[in-house]
Amino acid sequence: MSELSNRRILLIDDTPSIHVDFRKILSPNPVQQVELDEMEAALFGAEAKSASALFELDSAFGGQEGLGKLKFALKENRPYAMAFVDMRMPDGWDGAQTIEYLWQEDPRLQVVVCTAYSDYSWDELLDRLHAHDRLLILKKPFDNIEVQQMANTLLTKWDMTERASVQMDHLGQMVERRTRQFKEASVELQREIDERKQLESQLVQSEKLASLGQLAAGVAHEINNPIGFISSNLGCLDGYFKQLQEMLDAYRGAETSISSPEVIERLNVLRERVELEFLREDIPLLIKESKDGISRVGQIVKDLKDFSGWIPTRNGSGPICNRASNRP
Repeated sequence: MSELSNRRILLIDDTPSIHVDFRKILSPNPVQQVELDEMEAALFGAEAKSASALFELDSAFGGQEGLGKLKFALKENRPYAMAFVDMRMPDGWDGAQTIEYLWQEDPRLQVVVCTAYSDYSWDELLDRLHAHDRLLILKKPFDNIEVQQMANTLLTKWDMTERASVQMDHLGQMVERRTRQFKEASVELQREIDERKQLESQLVQSEKLASLGQLAAGVAHEINNPIGFISSNLGCLDGYFKQLQEMLDAYRGAETSISSPEVIERLNVLRERVELEFLREDIPLLIKESKDGISRVGQIVKDLKDFSGWIPTRNGSGPICNRASNRP
């Protein structure tokens, strides 16, 4: 049903007169009801009630028929809120069996057992049906007011149960939605945490690289200064040695003009002792190897500068032999 107010009642009893009595109680003649309402208004000074049926009553004369009507009502989305079920119905199902089938189809149905006597005790019936909260008993002969009170009470209970069920469904949907939002927020938070950790790791790595770059730049700067004057001094030394070679060649040529055999002998002994010929060959090699080594160190310094992000510039001029300016 689209509305929660449900006034639909199913009466299952194999005695036709019972149906007539229930219809008089629960669905009185509109004309008679209006007259009663007007009399009540005249007596008590209240406004006359609008003429309307108190309940919507359907009849079934056996358990099978009642079950069929219940199924049809559920299919039409117009369920019964309650049912009055006679306990002793000789043809077909008795009341207990009928109630079992009814509740299998619609567990929400509120039931009143109508009986003058029964094959079951009340405790046996409750234990069999397992429904202490959905089952009442109406003893025959029954009172009209009692029937109306039971109907009103159980219909109100059905409405409240349905409203609570709808509210629970709504709350369940809200909980599910909030849970889903929480999970999504949790996933997003975890993603942000992971990104932050990654950024922090990158920052630490960048700081390490920056420190290493600064260290490399400082080392390169410190090494570059002595490389400069060592390279300059080697260039000067190479030039000086060439000048010394010229002097040695000049001295060698002047030996022929020396007349003293003793002097010539001493010069020969000195030349052999200092291995002059070996020195004249080895010193240029040492100077060349030193220059190559300095060049390699210079390349390492350049690589350090490139690593630290510093790009050196070249002025295109070669080293100037100035020993005083290159002294540490």
